Amino acid sequence: MNRYLLIEGDCRKVLLYIKPESIQQIITSPPYFMIAKYGGLQGEIGSRGTLEQYIKDLTEVFQQLYRVLKPNGTFMLNIDSARREAGLLSFSAWEFIPILKQVGFQLTQTIIWVDRGRRQLFHPRLLDHHYEPIFVLAKGNDYFLHQERVWGHDEKGRYVEKQATLPQGDVWEISGCYLFQETEDEKLDTWDKSGVATFPVELVTHLIKLGSNPNDTVLDPFLGSGTVMDVAQRTTRNAIGVEINMDYCQRVMKRCFNQGNTYRYITQGELERGNAKF
Repeated sequence: MNRYLLIEGDCRKVLLYIKPESIQQIITSPPYFMIAKYGGLQGEIGSRGTLEQYIKDLTEVFQQLYRVLKPNGTFMLNIDSARREAGLLSFSAWEFIPILKQVGFQLTQTIIWVDRGRRQLFHPRLLDHHYEPIFVLAKGNDYFLHQERVWGHDEKGRYVEKQATLPQGDVWEISGCYLFQETEDEKLDTWDKSGVATFPVELVTHLIKLGSNPNDTVLDPFLGSGTVMDVAQRTTRNAIGVEINMDYCQRVMKRCFNQGNTYRYITQGELERGNAKF
């Protein structure tokens, strides 16, 4: 049986309680700066304050993620550019790379995932935005990646590489959840259509299979509606998720705590009072 731990609280404080080098894989999509207010809670990163404070807050998180990641683990960071100001990007996603390197992470590669279903901008000076980067980071060159290759014979008897269950290359076209109208797309997972998450199940499934093995532990410090924990269950990984919004935690429990595995829900307050351990 696999284990799943949901912690309600500020990840900058909760991560302090996770043991060093205990996590095989980190997959997360932090809030983007001044793009949305997820709940307007005190301590919520990215929905208020200055860009400088946003970068400082995320850097604090990155430092803790570096501490808890195993030497051969991977940190897969899905993050996009900040909101445009006066027609210009105030901060590009790629500007996080030197910050992450200063923390200690090394960039191994970048995955570009493309979602053709996003809303058109209809702006005279802006192209429609269909992609986001995922930075695949590690502590050094001993990181683990499971790149799946499938070989077999074609109809002419030639020995060729066949389609694997993981995408080949570093550009992935994903049926995402940025669809702003009702859809009957059978490729979409039920939770992709919920209107809550913006982290597609298909995307996270590929990432988990790429960077971990069954029974490894996967961490998402910005769990949101729980896609990473949900997919960890489907692929028999253990998972720890941190989410500051109580309403989102309730949705995660409804979504994930029903599979017959071992589940725990604790709060930051319980950790700080010493009433809970993990």
